[in-house]
Amino acid sequence: MNRRMAIIAFIAVGLVTNFLAGCAPTNQIVPRANSGPITFGNARIKMVRPIGSHAYGVAINISDGGTNIGNIGFDGILMWDRPAGSMILKANIPTLPESKQGKPFQICVGSGMTYKLRVYFPNSQNHWNPTIELESGTPITCEQSVTTSAGKVEQVQQPFVPTTAAQTTSKAIEELQTFTGEIKIIEVRHFTQSESLGLSQEFINSFYDNLRERLAKNNVAGQIVDEGSAVPDAVAANTLIVEGKFTEYKKGGFLEGVGMVGSEIKFYRKSDHALIKIITPRVAFKPSPFNSDNGVGKVTGYSTAYEIKKALK
Repeated sequence: MNRRMAIIAFIAVGLVTNFLAGCAPTNQIVPRANSGPITFGNARIKMVRPIGSHAYGVAINISDGGTNIGNIGFDGILMWDRPAGSMILKANIPTLPESKQGKPFQICVGSGMTYKLRVYFPNSQNHWNPTIELESGTPITCEQSVTTSAGKVEQVQQPFVPTTAAQTTSKAIEELQTFTGEIKIIEVRHFTQSESLGLSQEFINSFYDNLRERLAKNNVAGQIVDEGSAVPDAVAANTLIVEGKFTEYKKGGFLEGVGMVGSEIKFYRKSDHALIKIITPRVAFKPSPFNSDNGVGKVTGYSTAYEIKKALK
C-alpha cells in the first residue's frame, strides 16, 4: 500500500511540475496600451507568443531600444505605444548564453500605425534562439541622410506621410526647417473628404466651427480667421493656412470599440503657399445610438484642435 501511495505521489508531483513549467507568466513592465486612439507621433506595438512552439515554461524577455518591455509567456500578449521611427526589438532568455539569444529585429514604424509581431522558438528542441517576426503592419522609411551647415552628415527621422508623392514629403521637411518666427494668424479652411466616406454637411460644418473655436481658446496663434480672410502683407509670412481632408471614419459600437475620425492636415505658409508640415491625426469619440452628426463633429473638432496645437509647438 505504501509503495502504491509513493508511486501516486511521484506521478502527482510530476504532473504539477509539468503544469507549472508550461505556464510561464507574462509580465509587462512598461504601461500597457489600451484599445483607444494612438497619440500622434506614436506607433502601437502588439507582441504575441502563439501556441505551437516549444519551451512553454520559458518566459522570453522583450526589450525595445534598450527599454525592458517585459516577459512574455506561452500564449501571452505584450502591447505598448512607442515613438514612431526606428525600432530595434530584442528577444532574450536571461539564463541562456549569448549564442542562444535571438537576433535583433529592426524596422521603422509610422505614426498612428499598429504593428503585430510574434515571438517564438523555432520548431526544434535543440534550437533555442527566440525569433521575432512581423505579422501585420507596414514598415516605413524613416531615416534619410542630410548634410548640416557645418558639413556633418546626420540621420534625421522622416515623418510618416500617407502619400505617394515623394517630392511633397521632401518639400515638407525642407520648409519646416526654414520656417521661423511666431505664428500670428491661422486661416482655417473647410475640410474636404475622401469620396467613400459620405460624411454629412452638418458634421463637416460642426467640425469646422468647433475646430476654429478650440484653436482660439488654446491660443495656438494670435488670431484665428475664416477661410479666404484678407491678411496684411506684413504678417503673411507668419500666417499659416490649415487645410484638411477627412480620410477615415469609424462609427464604433459594442463590437467595434470607440468611434474614430482620421484626417490628413497640411500647413501652408500664406505668403508663398509653401508646404510647412503634414500631420495625420486620428481622434476618438464615444459611440452611442444617440449621437448626432453635430455632436460628433463638435467632439472631434475639439480633439483635432488639440492635435494641431501639439504639432505646432
